[in-house]
Amino acid sequence: MPFGAIEKEKRFWQFKRFEDFEKKPEREQQSAIPQPFEGTPTAQAAETPVPPLADTPDPVVAPQVPNVDQATGLTTTETALLSPGEQAIRRRQRGIA
Repeated sequence: MPFGAIEKEKRFWQFKRFEDFEKKPEREQQSAIPQPFEGTPTAQAAETPVPPLADTPDPVVAPQVPNVDQATGLTTTETALLSPGEQAIRRRQRGIA
């Protein structure tokens, strides 16, 4: 963009105030909204009937048992991610050590 055009835009926006761009209070905006005249159908029209939903059974969820290694008493993730001290704590929590 040419330098002169940039300077022109800067001068244009220099005297604009933030308040000029703020939203107007609702009471002023309501006057701008056209009110429906009596011939227009409104929300008072009859609503279409909606059939009820069918009964759905509760889902059956089997509890997941972690795959614990019998030699260490820990899962593979616990063996890989925990330090030896944390592994000992986990074994004590399970009642193994």
